[in-house]
Amino acid sequence: MEEEKKASTKKLIAVLIILVSVFLIYKVTKHEDATETIKEANIEEPNSKISPSLNKIYDVIEKMPQYPGGNQALLEFLSKHIEYPPLAQKTGYRGK
Repeated sequence: MEEEKKASTKKLIAVLIILVSVFLIYKVTKHEDATETIKEANIEEPNSKISPSLNKIYDVIEKMPQYPGGNQALLEFLSKHIEYPPLAQKTGYRGK
């Protein structure tokens, strides 16, 4: 019984190793195919007139984006333009 468990464990490990190997080979070949496709397309970098210092990706920004006129203007806009659905008003339906 003990030997059967060891044999089945060894088979399971072998199958897992094969599956992982197949997956890795698949991923590598897909990556190579994508790289070849990009090279074949002759994609060039766009000619950017923006200075390199302005073309960075930032982790932290100094000033957060804001609605024109500030939060008060945003709340006024929302209060004027959001309407509760007419059917819900007629039926008295309430919810979020």
